[in-house]
Amino acid sequence: MSNKDALLSQPTLGRASQNERRGTRLRMVAYQAIKNAILGGVLSPELPLVEERLAAELGISRTPIREALAILEHEGLIEAVPYQGLFVKDITVTEFLEMYETCELIEPELARRTAVNVTARDIAEMQAMLDQAQQAIPNDVPGHLAACRAFLEKLGECSNQRHMSAVLMRIEERSDLYLISKWHSLPAEKMLAAVTDRRTILDAIRLRDPDAASRASHDHATAVRVRWRELYKSEKTS
Repeated sequence: MSNKDALLSQPTLGRASQNERRGTRLRMVAYQAIKNAILGGVLSPELPLVEERLAAELGISRTPIREALAILEHEGLIEAVPYQGLFVKDITVTEFLEMYETCELIEPELARRTAVNVTARDIAEMQAMLDQAQQAIPNDVPGHLAACRAFLEKLGECSNQRHMSAVLMRIEERSDLYLISKWHSLPAEKMLAAVTDRRTILDAIRLRDPDAASRASHDHATAVRVRWRELYKSEKTS
């Protein structure tokens, strides 16, 4: 037997079957659809996430729904309540504020690195995202938050720090979930302040000033906690 024949005779991983590929696509379709519904305020923490109902609404079988829900539970957007089922996670104001303490550590470093790596095209895209976030004020809260998340995702992409960026996006999604599920209508001045903070970050990035970008990002994370402590001072926050 030739070396080539011997190599070909060895076990291989093999190609995924058409059914496996289709299953993967359906899982991701279900995952994205349910995630969008959660972050868009369509699915609220009060109602259980029933596989049969979600499958019927999406027109797919229960298996990809079940797999998608497992991913979302791992990401912290949904949670299992004993004897009741799966629900959109009910995030407290304390958790919300603690998440932004973590943002104070991660986002400044991403902004610093982005100021070094960014291109003119990147800056234009981030500018457009902030414009979109501002245009959504005051009536489209999910749209405003989605545009701000897109800005952060682009910041992470430009920083070339994939793992830190993934952590930051998980935090941002859960903090947005808190805002959407608790407050369907947000004060316009709070929304505008978030955009203004990020414009300051972008201005420093545009100047290719890593230190200024890092400071502006840190100031933003700190300001968010101050803003929401003021707005929800009647709630327990410690």
